[in-house]
Amino acid sequence: CILYLEKISNPLIKARGWNNIGKAQIREARSLNYFQNALNEINGKGFYKQEADIFMNMSSFYQNQKDHSNQVKYSKQALASAQNTKDTVCIIKAWNSLGEAYLNIPTNDFDNEALKAYSTSLEMYKALEKTSGYKNDYLHTILCINIGCAYYQLDENETAINYLNDALILAIQNKFTDLQVACYKYLTRTELDKENYQEAADYLFNAESLLPEISLNNEENWHFLYDIYIELATIYQMANMPKEAAECMQIGLEEYRKIFDLQLAYDNQLLT
Repeated sequence: CILYLEKISNPLIKARGWNNIGKAQIREARSLNYFQNALNEINGKGFYKQEADIFMNMSSFYQNQKDHSNQVKYSKQALASAQNTKDTVCIIKAWNSLGEAYLNIPTNDFDNEALKAYSTSLEMYKALEKTSGYKNDYLHTILCINIGCAYYQLDENETAINYLNDALILAIQNKFTDLQVACYKYLTRTELDKENYQEAADYLFNAESLLPEISLNNEENWHFLYDIYIELATIYQMANMPKEAAECMQIGLEEYRKIFDLQLAYDNQLLT
């Protein structure tokens, strides 16, 4: 694939290729080299939409590395490039990326900035939908989840719940299983804050019922079931239900063993 890319003369096609390779390996440090190759191909040539996409991918890389300073830096660069495109969808995604960057800063000092960024992206989406008929339910659902999370971080739980329920309705209507799981996990937190332990557990069981069996082909799902059962064990401990807590902890440990075995198989697959 890389050898093929090096033979291409069109800079935009070449940049897209490097960007896609980087995105496919986004958890690996070498992905930054591929993103930089992509930027080098289109630097100064006015391909602002492609630039914005590359910068958002670089921001996602640093999010995975928990490097919050660089995550914010590249999200801001993505927004600057997006605003040059006059492409509203691109700008919406860039504002959303910046909101994610601010919300991930662990000190909570930038939660209001995250809310402003998310609010801007959602308002722009609703305006675009109203004026042009543009519709992207997956993006709309993500925006509702994110603004709900921002309100949760700001201790405005009822407003958070409203946005998360809006997102859940969209996710169920459109069968966005991954986003349904996200909604249930965040709604769990709102119930825990109210000490509604059974309701919190019910949300997690709803999420668990949607998750597929883990395998070599779905690495991104490996930790979901483990995380859910460990969280369920914690909830039942808080609710003074030791039997249920022990059962969930046992299932969580079994899921962890599966992850360990899969990681060995995955590493062996890479070596052969």
